Amino acid sequence: MKIDDLMVREVYTCFPEDSCAVAARLMWDHDCGFIPVLDPEKGTVLGVITDRDICMAAFTQGLPLPQIAVSRVMARNVYVCRSGETLEAAHEIMRRNRVRRLPVVDAELKPIGIITLNDVALYTTGSGAAKDRNAKNDLAETLAAVCKHHLATTA
Repeated sequence: MKIDDLMVREVYTCFPEDSCAVAARLMWDHDCGFIPVLDPEKGTVLGVITDRDICMAAFTQGLPLPQIAVSRVMARNVYVCRSGETLEAAHEIMRRNRVRRLPVVDAELKPIGIITLNDVALYTTGSGAAKDRNAKNDLAETLAAVCKHHLATTA
């Protein structure tokens, strides 16, 4: 199975200079919790922002969302997969980096889609996965890796 067969092709994006209010509005309007942040000149993925990033920024900074720039809260370690790669490759990236969502990029690193654990779960439980015996095991292993708790230490 190729990522291109499962990914969502409508990608909503924002820019580092946008406010968290802009990103939150995009998430609300398009029922998503993850948005790639683009380089305004090149259109390539610079980072990502999640609904949790926005929530935690509002809490920790004590500012209204219009006063918090996306650049202050976005994740800059971006993990992507490329168009044409296999679903197994996406599983490996998600497991290794403990992420639920990946921008899918073209050869120029411009976003052309998004693949999420939700997409994989819907495929796995649907009729499309009937021929793929390993699909449920792969999903369970990826979900377990992503959900693994961080070790907390106390001093």
